[in-house]
Amino acid sequence: MVNRSDNDVNNFMKKITTQTHKPNTDVVEHLPGLIIEPHLHDYVDAGGFTHLIVTSRNAWEHWRGREDQLDRIREAIVVGNGAYLEREGIACKHYRHAHDVVLHGHHRYLWLHGNVWSRNFALEPGISTTGVQTFYSHLHLDNLVKIRSLRPDILWVYDSRVLRHLESMGSWSTTLILHTPSVHPQRGVWGKTRSFYPGEEHYEL
Repeated sequence: MVNRSDNDVNNFMKKITTQTHKPNTDVVEHLPGLIIEPHLHDYVDAGGFTHLIVTSRNAWEHWRGREDQLDRIREAIVVGNGAYLEREGIACKHYRHAHDVVLHGHHRYLWLHGNVWSRNFALEPGISTTGVQTFYSHLHLDNLVKIRSLRPDILWVYDSRVLRHLESMGSWSTTLILHTPSVHPQRGVWGKTRSFYPGEEHYEL
C-alpha cells in the first residue's frame, strides 16, 4: 500500500480559479469566468480630485490616460490587493470589501469602475464622487463549460454572475467553492463552501 503525504494528496487535487488576472502560481489552473473589454470614456483629469477609488484592477488598467496622471494622484482607496498601484508609486489605503470603505465629505473622489459593482459610491449622501466606467465585463461561457467538464475539487469564484451560471449547470457536490463575501452560494449545491477576501487567497489548500 502506498502512503501519500498531505502535500502529495494536495498535488493530485484539481484546483481552478475564475479571477480575471492569472495568479502568480502554478498550483491552480486559470480559467477566467468573465471576459473583460474596455469601455469608451472621456479623459478625466485626476488633478481635480483628492482621492481615487479603485475597487477593481480591471478598472485601473482600462482607465484612459492613466500613464500621464500618476503624479496627480494623491492617494488611492483600494479594495483587495493594491500591489499593482503601489508598484506605480501610488500611496494606497486598503480595504477588504467595498462596504468597509469610509469616505469623508471634505474630499473629492474619482471612482473607477466597471458595469457591475457591490456599492455605488456615486450615490453616497454628502460625498462628492465622480464615477467613470472604464471597462465592461460579461460571462466567459466557454470557460464555464470547461470548468463544468473538469469538475474541480476546489474552485475560486469572485463574481455572482459566474456563480449563478455555474449553479444553473447542476450539482457540484464534490467541489469546495471558495467565494468572495459578495458571492452567496446556494445551500445543497456545493460540497463545501468557504469565503475569502480578494488578495488573501491560499492556493496551497
